Order: sequence, then C-alpha cells, then structure tokens
Amino acid sequence: MLSFRDVSIKNKLNIVIILTSAIILLIASVAFVVNDSITYRRQMITDLFTLADLVGINSTAGLIFNNSRTTQKNIAALKANPHIILTNIFSTKGQIFARYFREGVEHDFLHALPENPTLSDYYALHNINTPANQPIENRYFFDDDHVDIFKTIFHKKRMVGIVHLQSDLDAFHARFLWAGGIVASVFFVSLLLAFVLASKLQHLITAPIYTLLATMKVVSDDKNYSIRGQKQSDDELGSLIEGFNNMLGQIEKRDKELAQANKDISQALEHLKVTQQELVQSEKMAALGHLVAGIAHEINTPLGAIRSSVDSIAIFLAENLEQLPDFFQSLSSSRQQDFKALLHKITQQQTILTSKEKRKYRRALIRELEKHSVEDADTIADTLVDMGIYQEVEAFLPLLKDPDCPSILNIAYQLASLQKSTQTITTASDRAAKTVFALKSFARFDQTGQKIEANITEGIETVLTLYHNQLKHGVDLIRNYGDLPLILCYPDDLNQVWTNLVHNALQAMDYKGTLTIEVSMQDHHAIISITDFGAGIPDDIKPKIFEPFFTTKRAGEGSGLGLDIVRKIIKKHEGKITFTSEPGKTTFSVYLPVILQCE
Repeated sequence: MLSFRDVSIKNKLNIVIILTSAIILLIASVAFVVNDSITYRRQMITDLFTLADLVGINSTAGLIFNNSRTTQKNIAALKANPHIILTNIFSTKGQIFARYFREGVEHDFLHALPENPTLSDYYALHNINTPANQPIENRYFFDDDHVDIFKTIFHKKRMVGIVHLQSDLDAFHARFLWAGGIVASVFFVSLLLAFVLASKLQHLITAPIYTLLATMKVVSDDKNYSIRGQKQSDDELGSLIEGFNNMLGQIEKRDKELAQANKDISQALEHLKVTQQELVQSEKMAALGHLVAGIAHEINTPLGAIRSSVDSIAIFLAENLEQLPDFFQSLSSSRQQDFKALLHKITQQQTILTSKEKRKYRRALIRELEKHSVEDADTIADTLVDMGIYQEVEAFLPLLKDPDCPSILNIAYQLASLQKSTQTITTASDRAAKTVFALKSFARFDQTGQKIEANITEGIETVLTLYHNQLKHGVDLIRNYGDLPLILCYPDDLNQVWTNLVHNALQAMDYKGTLTIEVSMQDHHAIISITDFGAGIPDDIKPKIFEPFFTTKRAGEGSGLGLDIVRKIIKKHEGKITFTSEPGKTTFSVYLPVILQCE
C-alpha cells in the first residue's frame, strides 16, 4: 500500500483540499451544533423560570390565605404546556401545599422519593444545603431526560413558599437532532462540491510539473543539455522551469570553471599554510589594538573628572579663601556650632539621589520649613537637598531662621563641593592607575620562553579590567573564583586565551546579558569556565570552530584564528579546551594541569 509521500501530486492536491475542507467544515459544524444547543438550553431555562414566576404569582394569594384548593386550580393551567411533567408548591414549612401532574403521571416517578415528598427530600436529592424555611436562589438541575427548577415565592419581600417545576427534554432533544441533520447535510454536500472543484482545477498546478518531469527525464537519459522546458506561466512554477533552463545552460560552463577553481584553491591552500604563522602573530597584535582602543575612554574619563574637580577647587579657593577668616569671625558661637554640625551632616551623607527623589524631598522639605515659618523656603530647600540634607532638619531651624542663613548655607555648600571634588580626584586616580597597570601587564611580553609561577585569577582580572568599557554597559558579570595555588605557566599566552574567550562571549551576547566566569580546582587541574547567554553555536558548525580561518563573523571582525590560537596555547600547557552550547547558553572550559614550582 502506497504511503501519502508516494501518492502522485495530483492525488495529493485532491486529498489535501478535501481533508482541509472536511476539517474546517467539521469544526464549523460542531461549533454550530454546540452553540445552538447551549443557546436553546439557556432559553429553555429562562422560559421555565418565567413560567415559575407566573406560577408563583398565581399561587401567592392561596399561600397567604392557606387556600390550597384555589392554588391547585391555578396550577392546573400548566396542562397547556405538554413538557411540564409535574409542579409542586411548597409552604414555608417545606410541606406540599399544591401539586400538578401531567396527564398519565400520578407521582414523581423520575426520582426515588416518598409518595408525598417534602421540600427537604428534594433538597437532599440535589445536595442543596439551604433550610426548607429559608429563601433559595434560582436553581436548576439537569438529568438525562428532564430538568428540575426551584424558585422562591415572595410577597412584599417576604418568603411565602417555594415552586418546583419538572420539565422533560423532548423539545431540546428534537432541536439537537434537527440541528445535527442540517449540519450533516451541509457537510457532505460541501465535501462533494470541494471534490468536484479540486478535480477540475488541480491540473493548473500539476500540468507544468509533469512537463518539467518529462524534460528532466530526457536530460538525464540522453545527457542532452540543450533541451529546455516549456514555461507556461509567470508564477512560482514558471520561475522553477526558468531556473531549470538556466541551470542546464550553466552546467557545461561550470565544469570548466570548477576544474580551474580546484587548481586555484590548491595553490591558495599552500600559500595559506605558509603564512599561517604570520597571521597568528597578527591576530595577537589585532587583539591588543582592539583593547587599546577600548580602554582609551577608560583613561580619558577619570582624567576628565580629575581636571574638572581641580578646576572647581581652584575657583573656590580663588573666590573664597580670603573671605573665610572674616566669615568665621562674624559667626556667633551658637552659629559656629550650627555650622560645624551642618558640615558634619554633609560629610556623613553618602547617598546619591535621582532627580525624581530630589523633587520629592524638596517638596517635603518646603512644607516642613514653611510649617516652622522659615523665610525663602524654596531656595533654602533647594540648597539643602543639593547638599544631601533632607531629613531631620529640626536641629538646624535656628540657623535656617537666621537673617544670614543664605550666606552661611552658600559657604557650607561650597565647602561640601570642595570635599566631593577631592573624593572624585581620589576615585578617578585609583581607576586610571588600575587601568594603566592592567594594560602594562597585558602588553608585557616574556622573551625567555620559560614557564613562571603565576596567579590565574589575576590574569583573568587583568583582561576584565581592559574590557571594563565594554562590560559596564548592559553586561552583568558574575565571578565565581575558587582558591588556586600559583602554577607554572606562560601567563602572557594565557592572557591571550582569556582575551579571545571573553571577546567572543561578549560578541555572542551582543554586549548585553550575563557573563559568568568560574575558576575551580579538580583532579590536579585548574578549570576555568566562561559562560555567555548568547544565541549559541549551531550544531552544523560546532566541529569547525577550532579550525584555522573558520569564522562566522562579518568581514573585518575576525580572521578565524582566535580559537585556533587558544587551542594551541592550551596544548602548549598540556591542557585541553572543551565547550558545550545550546540555544541561549555557551560554555568554554579550559583545563590546565596544576604544576607547582617544587615539582
């Protein structure tokens, strides 16, 4: 028996069209029937509750005056509705007050109940927990062939009884069968029409394909590349035939070009092998050039901060140095104590506020100052928030109410700025020194060719320092460093390894995401793992990533020698490098044997 794959395209089209039509029609039909059934069922329940309302209204007088005979006559009118099986009117005590049975029915034969059941019997049957003498919300219960509804009868917002209607589902079942019959008829008629149309129209697609198959057979059997397929339309099939014809015209030409290309490639391969060592050295220099360009900003930024801070200090000293003695002498002893407390408060403030936080604290501080009748509260609040004082200002109220408050706050503000400038100079100097030291360590070249004891973690940190400008915008760096002894290695070469792996990881993440570096010790080997959460390495190129000159980067972004250099350096250390990659996560692990100086 042929599988669907082996069926002719003509029959495949017919099957696909009919099967698709059948599925869509079936879904639509089921949806129609289900919707019609649900709608009709809801309407039936609504009608029954409306009928229950009418029965309750007509029974109210009888219940109030305890006249069951009148109520019995009133509900006898339900015989006009042939679907009502029985009706019970219960008093507030839960006893049957009046009953109606459809012709031929003498008791509730659908339920296993006593001949004269109470309301509590029905409640127990349907798991209703409401007491018989309490009102009940509108409730209904469906069974296979009938539905029971319960509704409270109220008179002037007071419960006077409960009405219970029991109706068969004959009308609902008839409606379901009617809808199913219509849907089935439409379904099969539509399928027949789809089959007829598919059989008539499929040749528009199959005819060009059969023509192309015939042409291909002639070309394959006779090796006659001069024959051409006949193009019948300008659609995708026409483009296919046109492309086939162009392919035939190029085959003979490509045979000759292929022979020449093989010769050229062989010569180029020999040339590449000769120049490989030169390119390895060039790759190292390119990596260093990239790092130097990246850290220029890391050096210029702290230098600019130092220059700006020095200028601020110089301006302050030029403008205020001669005035400071007179200023301090003009202060009373209490104001001097307030001024010292203010400066102490400023120096203790380390929190850096956002613009939004400053506006929030400014508004609160203005309200606080105005509450204490401090003049020019807006200006004073601005100055205090800029100095980092926005809470617990009660101790400074005598100072803030002083007529000389503006000049005192101005001097305090400038002295605070002077201190912040000195802190900025210290921080910027440390940062620039760290960057220069890292660049010096990385650029060092050991010409002895001998292994020396080195700290692996320090080498990694040297590389991370040089990449700080790339890491600080959008990269979350996680360091998990275990304890490692000093090991014999070629530290300059290993710095090249960490540079290549970190650089590749950052490019894989597009310089955004999490970069994890782990250093651990296992079985006399130092294990350094670098994990990025980029796109991952496709399975088809995983076997090639360590091959020389293989790269997936755009032209100008890499020579394809980076990982080849890494592998050779690790091999030089008698170690190994492995990697695992899946979409969203790639980890390169370097295993280095731990060789101590005493060994």
